[in-house]
Amino acid sequence: MKYIQILISFFLISCHPIFCNWDRGYEKIEKKININKIIGTYKIKNKKINFPNEIKLSKNGKYYISDTINTFFNNRGKWIHFYNNEENIIDLETKVVRFETKGNNYAILFSIGDPDNCEGIIYIKE
Repeated sequence: MKYIQILISFFLISCHPIFCNWDRGYEKIEKKININKIIGTYKIKNKKINFPNEIKLSKNGKYYISDTINTFFNNRGKWIHFYNNEENIIDLETKVVRFETKGNNYAILFSIGDPDNCEGIIYIKE
């Protein structure tokens, strides 16, 4: 009975859901990925209001984000890829995002707002 009370208490004090659906099926790439696999154009998976349709990462370390409507994104700048012994990360100057895979598709995953809300946007490489 005591274990059940502890488990219930955990769920009541935590505002974060156990599973988030927006990034379901995407997996960390558990080794540093070659930069040539990152370079390219990424299209938004599900169009959301006020979010750009595509992101382009160029070999010279610059990015371009189409139709930037809000202040969440700079529409151009420099990007850097790094691996932190756990996952591949892309730094877009104002936002650090995850670089993951689902099957044979590479994707950039943006977490949006409070992590407790479990919201995000996915851009898939063409």
